[in-house]
Amino acid sequence: MSRSKLSLIALVLYVAALTTWAVAQAQTPQAPWSGWARCEIIVTGQGYSDHQTHTWMISSGSSAVTGAFRVYPATWSVVGSGSVQQTQGTQTSIAQWTTNAQNLGAPLAVFVRASDRRMFIQARHAQVRAPHSVNGYQQLTIDGKPQKPAILAAEAFEWSFPVVAVSRPRPGAPLVANGSSTPVVNGKVGYMQTGRNASLGVLHVAIWARSAAPAPPPAIAAPPTPAASGSGGSAGSSPRVVAR
Repeated sequence: MSRSKLSLIALVLYVAALTTWAVAQAQTPQAPWSGWARCEIIVTGQGYSDHQTHTWMISSGSSAVTGAFRVYPATWSVVGSGSVQQTQGTQTSIAQWTTNAQNLGAPLAVFVRASDRRMFIQARHAQVRAPHSVNGYQQLTIDGKPQKPAILAAEAFEWSFPVVAVSRPRPGAPLVANGSSTPVVNGKVGYMQTGRNASLGVLHVAIWARSAAPAPPPAIAAPPTPAASGSGGSAGSSPRVVAR
């Protein structure tokens, strides 16, 4: 992974952890949880933009015990869109795409750390990949003549779910997950992102308890593929490009 810093990334993560038992039951580590998490990733740079909304949702109050972890079934979804335009000499390349993946399995775990009895929520799964979830086109224009577009197709990648600390504001109060952090994000985050549009990234985490889970964002229609015009066009089907 490149260590160059991202030029502008605003990441906003909302995590809601909601206990569903009474307060007395919520005081125990075994209380069932339901909730949701959301991360907004916005990457912008010279001629580049990419916006992704990642959503995790605990899908059931039932859980399974695996060692020190109470594992809840959860899903991950992502919706987004982006574009990039680059010009070199008499050639201009334009690409547009959308990202759509819905309700893929991504279990989350609640556990109590033995050293200090603090409770945490974390991912209990490997990074999820969604094949054929990034779709769009890339078109090259040479000397003002648009060439036949290429079809973009790639898999979408789950953003890493952070470890979330759980606390109790006061004795007898419900468990609450809240806090914020601003780590630097290195490397390429957006689809088709290049070194010329990468620098600093900030992650802001805001978590609430007893919050109603929002509906996941609706899927975004893939951009229509433009037709080539003039003598730059060619017959036959559009070529297919797979890029990360």
